[in-house]
Amino acid sequence: MVEPKKVYAREMRFKGAFSNIGLDIGSFQVKLAQYKSRGGQIYLHQYGIYPLSEGVVEGGRVIDPETLGNQLRWIVRQRRFKKNKVNLCVSSQNVILRHVVFPMMSSKEIPDALRWEAEKHIMIPPEDAVIDYIQLGERVVEGKQVIEVLLVAVPKDVVNSYIEAVTRAGLYPEVVEIEPFSLQRTIQQTFEGRPMGPEPFLLLDIGGDGSSLLVLQGGNYCFSRTFNVGTFDFCRRVSELNEVDLETARRMVFGLDAFSVEGMTEVADELVQQIRRSLDYIVYKMRRLERDFNSLYLCGGGTFIEGLNKYLEQQLGVEINNFNPLSFVNLDRRFMQIESEQNLLSIASGLALRGWVL
Repeated sequence: MVEPKKVYAREMRFKGAFSNIGLDIGSFQVKLAQYKSRGGQIYLHQYGIYPLSEGVVEGGRVIDPETLGNQLRWIVRQRRFKKNKVNLCVSSQNVILRHVVFPMMSSKEIPDALRWEAEKHIMIPPEDAVIDYIQLGERVVEGKQVIEVLLVAVPKDVVNSYIEAVTRAGLYPEVVEIEPFSLQRTIQQTFEGRPMGPEPFLLLDIGGDGSSLLVLQGGNYCFSRTFNVGTFDFCRRVSELNEVDLETARRMVFGLDAFSVEGMTEVADELVQQIRRSLDYIVYKMRRLERDFNSLYLCGGGTFIEGLNKYLEQQLGVEINNFNPLSFVNLDRRFMQIESEQNLLSIASGLALRGWVL
């Protein structure tokens, strides 16, 4: 008999017995996770991974809030989540991130300074965007001490479309954030109580219609970038070159010996080039990585493409491993099958943790 997974760590404090529902809405799937506390430890209370109807979400925008709301209402009833509060994130495809540096100033002065900078750095009128920032800390640039700030901007209509769908489902959106910070929270909880060290931690989340690279240094946000290559691009290219329908192409992409299929290497090379350009930018342009990196972790649907890990490893010259977003979670017997799905829950996991672990 398989024993339930147990995680032994220092006792933690929590805000309530149950976390909010972490809700990750992608273009092709919706992923949900909720945790509960027991004996000072984190347990998985419930999760769900469901396909979305075609055309409901496109390009990171909710096109049909009514249909999405109906689907979410059905899912929540099926899975019997506790509470109706959710933490959700908007797709990175519609998020503008800009690193901005200011002369040394107090934290109270930053919002006013940022308001003027926002007009220079975002391509949409400030009144049409939800704008926020994260203070990244101090560093030396050209011999001067400066404060580095991450400017975050999202079109208001994008945020409102997510909120409309969630409220139609009878859920209360308590937090709306961006994917990199959700992923960062999952990583930090994975290393909870253990120093991550000075070496950069690189995580590549390969989703359906895009991928996101996140770089942490010392456990803190350093850099992130979104790529326009996802698992659907593999399917589409295989469909075109092999003259098969998309469903047949999907089975070929996620089948055995996928890299023997025409079109797979071509798309993988596009992903490799985008990763290389991003890493060159952060090393040589931003001068943020002070140490070499020799490993990269993967999560998301791309982890189910056989041979992709090995191909990326060969092309990038780094060790590639799958990231387990539930390594810190205790699992009851009813969740033993989750090992085949846990790579899809990295964002939902980080969303569920927000504001819950004290």
